[in-house]
Amino acid sequence: MKDSSLSYKVFFEHETSRMIFQGAQPSDIKKVFDNTEEEEDWINNWSQLAKKEEIEGDSDRKRSFMNSAYNRYLRASNYYNLAQYHILKDSPTKKKFIKKSIEVYKKAIKLKENKIKEVKIRYKDIEITGYLHLPEGVESAPCVVCIPGLPHTKENMHNWCQCGVESGLAVFIADGPGYGETRVLKDKALNFKDFTEYIQIVVDSLSSLNVIDSDKIGVLGDCFGGYLAFKSLLEEKRIKVCAIIEGILDATEYKIKGDPLPDLIRYYVEENELDNFCFIVKSN
Repeated sequence: MKDSSLSYKVFFEHETSRMIFQGAQPSDIKKVFDNTEEEEDWINNWSQLAKKEEIEGDSDRKRSFMNSAYNRYLRASNYYNLAQYHILKDSPTKKKFIKKSIEVYKKAIKLKENKIKEVKIRYKDIEITGYLHLPEGVESAPCVVCIPGLPHTKENMHNWCQCGVESGLAVFIADGPGYGETRVLKDKALNFKDFTEYIQIVVDSLSSLNVIDSDKIGVLGDCFGGYLAFKSLLEEKRIKVCAIIEGILDATEYKIKGDPLPDLIRYYVEENELDNFCFIVKSN
């Protein structure tokens, strides 16, 4: 994935602010960067930090230090995710750490079960697990459907969701087709038509909940998720508003130059869909 002349620090340093926002400690990031040159170093360093945080979280929970346990579990989940983040192929290692990230995140939300609910979405032949983050003191909240960037997951977008909650919004996030658990553990790559159908099912499900104001549902997309968010706004009329962060809206530049799409996109998107990654807005 990286040029052999580059260190992992150089390769990933542009991700530092995102890592911090998602819960990584700056001192841990520096420790990993200072001791990583090869893929195995990256995997081992993050997974060791994750295990340490998980063990300390277990200890805090047993001593009834629930807030500390909650934060340690979130950090451990994030670190397990970082351990596999760069692996763009199906592998036992990627599956192992996706599973651990989910497992530890669920330990965290059990400590906040009144604020973060698991929601099961039946999509074709699989069941997709999502999390509904709820604000306090709001009986029927406006809701944002959060769509992450391709390598990200419903677990490591936790802090993004909580920003919405702090503003009085409910936020729903799941690993839809092409994402996290659904892509790595259930082998569902991203198909644009299928993703639109998935969003429609999500809106159906949210609209049926008393805690959600069905007339106030929006969508937020990050990076490649911005492409999907914009597409969802156009194709699902019940979505009232769309916000995009660093959105990738088309692949025209790659097509004009004849360059292959990045490995990141090629891993998560169905192969027969790659030529369709060019956003055209049609007027009715």
